Amino acid sequence: MVGEDYRKLNEKQRAKYESASKADVARVKTLRAALPPVPKKRYPSGYQLYLTDVLSKPAAHVGGLTQAAKMKAASSSWAQLDEETREKWQTTARGNRPLREKRQITAYNLFMRERIAARENGQRPIDIMGRIGAEWTAMGEEEKKPYRDRAALIKAG
Repeated sequence: MVGEDYRKLNEKQRAKYESASKADVARVKTLRAALPPVPKKRYPSGYQLYLTDVLSKPAAHVGGLTQAAKMKAASSSWAQLDEETREKWQTTARGNRPLREKRQITAYNLFMRERIAARENGQRPIDIMGRIGAEWTAMGEEEKKPYRDRAALIKAG
């Protein structure tokens, strides 16, 4: 209901409207409570935890500084941290979650990287990727062998 329409209502109509609105809010709360919690999509990084910690301290609430200035100061203090302290924050951020393994590099990935590095400027990425894919498909096994060998070496460690 728009504000102007609401103002035209008398007290009895407003009371009816308010009670219906409160009932709707209560119903939505009940429905939301029954839903499973939405998992976080990403874990916070060590940097994010550090910023949260620094900005929550009373010294960060000094008047006269904008939020951007506070963030800039916190960011520069992160840059000046020693490696051991940074690693402490990163470890805290990781917690008990396992580190995700990196994808194994394939022969096609090596071929693609080589071709992308040699691309002409001004071409759209979609055009380049299509051309590279067509080149790879058209190559024979002998031409692909050096890339497969390099990928096997990288995979072996």
